[in-house]
Amino acid sequence: KSIYGLKQASHEWNCDLNKTLAKQNFVATKSDPCIFVRDENLDGKFYIVVYVDDILLVCKNMKTLDEMKKALSETYEMHDLGPVSQFLGMQIYRDRSNKTIHLSQPLHISDALETAKMENCISVCHPFYSNLHLTTDMSPTLEREIEIMKKIPYREIIGQLLYISLNTRPDIMAATSIASRFVSNPGEEHWSAVKRILRYLQGTKLHGIVLGGNDKISLHGYSDADWGGDRDTRKSTTGYVFFIGNGCVSWQTKKQPTTALSTTEAEYLSLSSASQEMIWLRQLLFELGYEQKTTTIQQDNTGSIQLSQNNKHHQRTKHIDIRHHFIKDLVLNNTLKILFCNTKEMIAAVFTKPS
Repeated sequence: KSIYGLKQASHEWNCDLNKTLAKQNFVATKSDPCIFVRDENLDGKFYIVVYVDDILLVCKNMKTLDEMKKALSETYEMHDLGPVSQFLGMQIYRDRSNKTIHLSQPLHISDALETAKMENCISVCHPFYSNLHLTTDMSPTLEREIEIMKKIPYREIIGQLLYISLNTRPDIMAATSIASRFVSNPGEEHWSAVKRILRYLQGTKLHGIVLGGNDKISLHGYSDADWGGDRDTRKSTTGYVFFIGNGCVSWQTKKQPTTALSTTEAEYLSLSSASQEMIWLRQLLFELGYEQKTTTIQQDNTGSIQLSQNNKHHQRTKHIDIRHHFIKDLVLNNTLKILFCNTKEMIAAVFTKPS
């Protein structure tokens, strides 16, 4: 028997749960082994989402749902909490008339404000200073300054902000990502930038993302890059976002691993990262029963679009790593279609330029 709390305990529990769900004809998806699917014929699909010992049951037929709860209760000691209102710290509000779901994290935001002792701070309308460029030159060098900054819970708050931004608050993703680059030795300017993010959250605690409202399950995305945006390394920043219908489902802000020599190269590398995420999302949707045809990603750089659509040799792009050129295969196979988007309408810009 596996003892609760040991390293192998969660693995043993997951193996046991998998066997139990397999007896009920559920199959774990290959894209995400914590999502189980069973075909209910006329009632569509029955989904089970597992996070350690928290389980979500999603089914159209209430009778089938109750039967599954009873079957699990016979095997495990369970607590039925009824219709979901909170999961992994996320508040879930369902508007059945408009067929939408609103996700927010007011409790996590309150915890972050309490950790920083900013529960009563004045809110601001933007999470980042428009003309601020954080660098390592702002990090303290004197022992006295370093000791002062050690008393500030910078790393802890950055961790809380990253969890919030990755789940329900894409609007603070870029600002939090930039601030997280200095957790090893933060300075006063870095701490001021983090406090501004917290002040912004103070006035927007109930904000979040809205899913649903559209019967068409169609995946599409946006990709953008900030060329040479990191003042210390002059590396560029990748930013992308994907929507299913009108709902935002996946987004990322990340500093690129290599230094881009041009705007086209930076945008092309960003498009490569977005395409990898797109492939995973397409596979997941297919296993959930929503096969996608051609997926569109919108870009605001014509050079990167042209580079993805032809195999011509060019002196300025011959050094780009071969692993990024799989985009051309996606375009050739009609899996991916890259469309031009005006810079003023580029939604992914909020993930590369926080100001």
